[in-house]
Formats: sequence, structure tokens, C-alpha cells
Amino acid sequence: MKKTIVSLAALAALALVGCEPKVNPAVAGLVINEVAAHDDRGLDSWVELYNNTASEIPLAGITVTLNDAYFVDKVLYAFGANDKLAAGERCVLNTADNTLVTGFSSEEDFTITVKSGNAVVAKFSRDKDVEKPVKLSNNGSYQRLPDGTGAFIPTTSSTRGRENIVYTLENTKHNAIWVWSSRMEAWLEDDCAYMKDIKRRGYDHVLLNYSAFEHAKANTAKKFLAAASANGLMVHAWVQAFYSGGSWVNPIDPSTKKLRQDVFDKIIANVNTYLDEFGVDGIHLDYIRYPGTASKYSYIDENGVTCSGAKAVAEFCRQLRENLKKREVEGRPETHIVVSAALMAEGVATGIKSYGQDPYLMGKYIDVLMPMIYRYQSATLVYGEEWARKQANEFALGSDAQVWAGTTTYCYGEGNAVTKLGEEQLRKDCEVFLTSRAKGVVLFRDGLGQPFPDVNDLDWDNTIK
Repeated sequence: MKKTIVSLAALAALALVGCEPKVNPAVAGLVINEVAAHDDRGLDSWVELYNNTASEIPLAGITVTLNDAYFVDKVLYAFGANDKLAAGERCVLNTADNTLVTGFSSEEDFTITVKSGNAVVAKFSRDKDVEKPVKLSNNGSYQRLPDGTGAFIPTTSSTRGRENIVYTLENTKHNAIWVWSSRMEAWLEDDCAYMKDIKRRGYDHVLLNYSAFEHAKANTAKKFLAAASANGLMVHAWVQAFYSGGSWVNPIDPSTKKLRQDVFDKIIANVNTYLDEFGVDGIHLDYIRYPGTASKYSYIDENGVTCSGAKAVAEFCRQLRENLKKREVEGRPETHIVVSAALMAEGVATGIKSYGQDPYLMGKYIDVLMPMIYRYQSATLVYGEEWARKQANEFALGSDAQVWAGTTTYCYGEGNAVTKLGEEQLRKDCEVFLTSRAKGVVLFRDGLGQPFPDVNDLDWDNTIK
């Protein structure tokens, strides 16, 4: 029987085959928690590291490297001998302060690796670790959700240096405010004191007028979005759909009796800009209707299919939702982009005939319908509480969407002068809808009627089913 003689060098080589260097247990809880990749836009790229343990982690010998189409094991940052990360602490490495020596782009695959010597402590690969690695919005990131432990998903907003959390309809209070762009500065003054007060009073949703995103106000809007995210508010871009330059826009071409796809495409392009450039959390459609003339535009097309103003409105809603689905990850509500729509409140039948607003058709694609149930019409015409509840119920029964009731922050005084409602009265007006099928309330508008009442205790989960 022959003996097999193996050299020591061969044994050493065999021992190394398939053997990865072991990670020091002292650094094993260091994770890559959030990544923003914006090099293609000339914006900051950054990486958030997180100590997901109850003990301090020594960072001596830890390096962060990049692999992409341009670099192989490029060292982005090397920690010093005395660097440490306390339990639960976060460390953000950023191209803005040169703690990252180069950026990277969400348009292509890249890998960030955290190493301790030759041992891999943590790794993030855009294509492997993100279920749907879409290009990020300017304010977006890839976040672990839940914070520190979950899978990475793309989000329209980021949480740099703080707990990863994305606000959704499920984890926010259903109280909203319509806000004009001229109010942004007031919300940002004194370290966002007004914004923080609004949040404290229980209003988690802001419908910010589209003019905030125009060039002259764009920088202020970006600050507003960042501050709102940091303070737990969802910002929805308030879009004027079929109204532009002081005139109504018909979604049907009367001469050809066909949908005006060019109108649809223009609105959707604007929506994409609000998402990509500003990272809004939702889209709020106003003027998503006809000015009382919808009944004039009913016809049978060349295929024998009956079309109408209501179907045209619903078709736009469908196309918008299909566009947004491209950004969303199925089964992850954190990526769902909320769509809401303002409705005229005369009732469902009138809404369909006059305004082309069919809550059943629209509700297939819209998350929240917001009928403007404004009780105060003049100094002498004020609708009662029962009327308000009836209107909310009618819309709720005709749609799969949630209904949040719109109510004014003002009434009319002598000579029909606009008069702000007192805090107590406005609170009572909101409470009216607790005994309806509404699932939220929306105030029109910010800047008129402050201070707003505290609505934290309004229990929209237990209204009439």
C-alpha cells in the first residue's frame, strides 16, 4: 500500500480553499444601514454605519471600500486607531465632508464593503441586496427596514443619521392640511417651531401646493421636504390636474372624441419630477375634474365603447397609478406612493354628471378621496352636521378608497367677510366626521384659522364601517 505524501505548503493551500477570514466578534454587530448613491447627479453620496449591539464597537482597522464600473476595492474611508462606535450609535460617511473620497451612482450596480483587516464585516450590493434597485430620487436612499435588521428597499426620502422609518398611511394619523407654497418659510422659521407644533397637534400629512416645486421656490421646497421627513410628516405634492394657466383643460379632445394623451403625459411628467427631484411621499390631485361640464363629453368611440368625462378622469388615475407602480416594491408598503384626490362635495350623482368624478371608478386607483365638505358657504348659508356626515358617507359607500373629509378653517362673518374659526369650533367641526364613514379629516387651509386644535385623539379606526 502506497503512502500519499503531502507537503506542508500543499496542506496550507488546502486549508485556505473556501476559507474566509473570520470576523472579530467585537465588530460583528457593525452593519451598513442606509446608502445614498447620487454621484450621477452631482449630489452627495453617503453610507450610514450602525452599531446594532448593546456594546461599544472598536473601529480600529476598519475600512470601507467600493467596487463599481470604475473602481476595484477602492478604499473610501479608513478608521483611526482610537475610533469607536457606541451601542446604538450611527456613523455617516459622506462625500460632502470628504469622509468618502468618491461617490457612486444608483443608475448602476455597486458594492460597498466594510472590512476588518481581510475579513468582511458587512456588505451592500445594489443589485443583490435591493429587491427592486430603481434609480433613487434626489432625496432618496436604500434603507434597511426595519431599522438595523431588515432588507434594503429604495425610498423617496432618507433618514441620514437617525432611525430608518418610512411614513405610510398605516403608521400615521389621518389628519391633513392643505398648504400654499407661500407658507413654507413660516414652517421652517425658528428651527421649524411651527412645523413641530403642527406635528404635536396630530397632523401627519401636508398637501403642499405645486408652485412650491417651481424654480424660484425649489430650494426652499427641498429644505421643507427634508425638515418634514425629520419631523415625521408626509408631504404630498398638491397638483392641479386639468387646470393650467387660469384655464380648464379638457382631457377629451371634442373634435376627435379621443382622450388627450398629451395632457395625461404632461401631468405624469410633472409628478415624476416631484418624486425624482424632491422626494415627495404622495401625490394629491386637485382639479381632477370638469368645471361642471362633464355631461357634454359622452360619446361612443369607433369600437362601440361608451366613453364619458368620468371615464376620462378615471383613465388618467389609472395611468398615473401604473406609472407609480414602476417605483414600488410589491408587498412593501414603505415604497407605496400615496395618491389622493380632492372631490366636489355635492354628492356622487352630481359628481359623475357634472364633474366627471366617479368615486367608484377613481377609487380603484386612488388611495384617499377627499371630498371638500365645506359647511360654511356664506354668512347666511351654513350646512348642518347631518348634511356633512351624509356627504362623507355617500362617497365612502361608493368607493374602495378611504374618504378623508375636507373642512374649512374659516367661516363668513358680516358682509361675507372671511373669518377664521376658533380652535374650539374647528375641533367640533372635525369631530362631526367621527360618526360618519370618513377615515380622516383635511383642513383648508394653513395660514387661516390658527391655532389649529389638537386632534391626536380622533380615532378614525372606529368610525362607522
